[in-house]
Amino acid sequence: MFSKKLAIILVVASVARLWLVFTAAGINSDAFKYALTTERMAEHGLVSGMRGDFFWPYYSVNRRLVVYPFLSSIVYRITGDSILSLRLVSAASGVALIWVLYAIAMELFKQEKIALLSAGLMAFHYEFMRASASVYREVTMALLLAFAFLTFLWTLRAKRTWPLLALLTGLVLFAAFLTRPDGAAIAVALGVTALCVAPGIAWKRRMAICLIMGLAFLALEVPYVLWLKKTSGYWLVNQWQIQRKLTEVQSTRRFLLKEDPVRHATVE
Repeated sequence: MFSKKLAIILVVASVARLWLVFTAAGINSDAFKYALTTERMAEHGLVSGMRGDFFWPYYSVNRRLVVYPFLSSIVYRITGDSILSLRLVSAASGVALIWVLYAIAMELFKQEKIALLSAGLMAFHYEFMRASASVYREVTMALLLAFAFLTFLWTLRAKRTWPLLALLTGLVLFAAFLTRPDGAAIAVALGVTALCVAPGIAWKRRMAICLIMGLAFLALEVPYVLWLKKTSGYWLVNQWQIQRKLTEVQSTRRFLLKEDPVRHATVE
């Protein structure tokens, strides 16, 4: 699923996003927290960055979900600049999203003109371009959800490899869930689609697709939930929920007075 016209779109879109990345000024309110998390993961490892005791408020787990800062921590080892690394991950996600939308349109409509129009709108719409050069996890989230939908379409149409594609779809949906909590809703939506809308597919295969996707998701979600319970003392489905269990004042008080039985020491 590639063409010369798409290649031109991708090259121009990449150059435009890189220009925006290196000329951008200012950051949003959450960017510095993602920057700290990125640096923590790069210097002390993934799990250390998932814990929340290294900046205020002192929740026992970091409410910044893991995928976006983890990808940025890999780039940070090269750039040494956490904000630049976050922007570059957004830019790369934005460019990859262009190809994914092209591939989805080709799968659905079988017409290259429609696919190129979809890719062009994503590539050159100013708001999409600006978002792809900013510290926004939503761009990475959009890429993961779109790619999950693409692999889901491949799953429905594949004759032999559909179990592996269903497995891949479930894993990508979990990655989306650890980028923004909305990923869980999309996972449910794809499961309902497989059961109710998939044309020309036997019920047994529909059920099998849903089961494989669900098991792939749970294979990572269950250990993650158990880790959250051990680390925070609460049953959570993702780190973001910790702010609903404790207020900022409560979490800071527990930390300072050492009242949290699962508290982790701060880094000096």
